[in-house]
Amino acid sequence: MRGVRRHISLMRPTLSFSFAKNALWFLFIALLAIGSSSCKDEKDEPDNPLEPKNETPQVSPDSYSVVINSDGTATGGAVFSRLDGTTFFLDYVKYKVVESHLEIIGYDRTELPSRPKLYGEVTLEGTLYKTRKIESYAFSYAKVESIVIPKTVTTIYSAAFSDCTSLSLVSLPVGLTELGEQCFYDCNSLTSITLPDGLTELMSSCFSGCTSLTSITLPDGITSLGTSCFSGCTSLTSITLPDGITSLGSYCFGGCASLTSITLPNGITSLGSSCFSGCTSLTSINLPDGLTFMGEFCFSECTSLTSITLPDGIIWLLRWCFNNCDSLSRIIFKSDLPYNVKYWYGLCSISSKPVAYVPKQFLTNYQQSEFAKYFSEIIGY
Repeated sequence: MRGVRRHISLMRPTLSFSFAKNALWFLFIALLAIGSSSCKDEKDEPDNPLEPKNETPQVSPDSYSVVINSDGTATGGAVFSRLDGTTFFLDYVKYKVVESHLEIIGYDRTELPSRPKLYGEVTLEGTLYKTRKIESYAFSYAKVESIVIPKTVTTIYSAAFSDCTSLSLVSLPVGLTELGEQCFYDCNSLTSITLPDGLTELMSSCFSGCTSLTSITLPDGITSLGTSCFSGCTSLTSITLPDGITSLGSYCFGGCASLTSITLPNGITSLGSSCFSGCTSLTSINLPDGLTFMGEFCFSECTSLTSITLPDGIIWLLRWCFNNCDSLSRIIFKSDLPYNVKYWYGLCSISSKPVAYVPKQFLTNYQQSEFAKYFSEIIGY
């Protein structure tokens, strides 16, 4: 027994030394691991370019692309469904192959999400197609809230987004050159929009009934605004028109009840009938010197309009031009009466008896004209 005890006691120092040695070794390994992890987290060394990345590349929403595989599946998890040889659904948006490009022609009325993904490029059966057009009524009445038009699109046809009453955000591509009639008609949740530089014309009723629209940026290339272009935009308070515009269509800003001011560029020569009819907050407006024509009911029901200056070259003031402008207290004329007074029959609609200011050399002509009875006083300057 004593021999066994003595043997055990001799082993204790050896075991203690071995245990300490192993503990130090494990501690050293742990410190190395921590140091290696710390260096990696702090990016002290460049990443290995051959090392596979876990990051998902950021793709701009206006340049989505997808490849349709031979088994009908699509890259990126897109949902693909073929309808016939040229037509298919992709993420619940309906596309059609037309010659060498794609056109968006409709949507799944049950499954379309509130923020649909539109693809600019689709590879189908080994052929790359680019989306160039959005057809008439393609998204009409869709319950979409926001939408990004692919940068490949150049044309959006009539009523493509009409009556999308939940649509509040639209991003248009820089290459867009045409917006059709009633394109965003009655999109009454749309608050603002920026139009790309490639547009030269806004067709009739393009933004009519967009009752929440407060601001819009028009590109310098715009030369004309069609009939009822912004009619019924009751929240629009002001707008700057580019210098290249030469005409405003009938009822262009009709019913824009919040519009308080607008600057008309010098190139405008005509204002269509009812152009500013019902702009009940409009207090004054500067008409350009080149203006020659003001259509029927042009400023009818502009109940806050207090004064207006008619340019020297004005020829036509059609009937009811100032109908029910109850606050109109001053009109400044810069020219003599026309040789045919019928051209100015719009003055006969004035009921507020404003003061007329006319060039001194033409004072007698105005005082002796049939229009004199519509003014409380005619003063020469």
